[in-house]
Amino acid sequence: MIKTKHIFQLSRIIDKMGLDEDIKEIVAETKKKNVDESALGYKIITALGRKLHMAEAEVMTLLADISGKPKKDIEDQSPKETFGMIRELLSEEGVLDFLHNQQADLKSD
Repeated sequence: MIKTKHIFQLSRIIDKMGLDEDIKEIVAETKKKNVDESALGYKIITALGRKLHMAEAEVMTLLADISGKPKKDIEDQSPKETFGMIRELLSEEGVLDFLHNQQADLKSD
């Protein structure tokens, strides 16, 4: 379950990965009618996948904290399982709201 402290971790990850433009595009997609959720999920995973190396330690810490697994177990699990954890995180209630708020903050800068 995601908690408020995880939102702060997620914010650091987004900043470190430089996902501002990706978030703008993804949030714009979510506002369209008849949005293809699988295509949207693919865009999110692709954006994360391209830049995941930039925040490796932070992502591992976040996934370990949320799942209760030791970081070493996450490092040793299959990539499919790790991306499943990331998809699950992104589908948690409050995460998309946070991304929407990130995009609103970017517009006001």
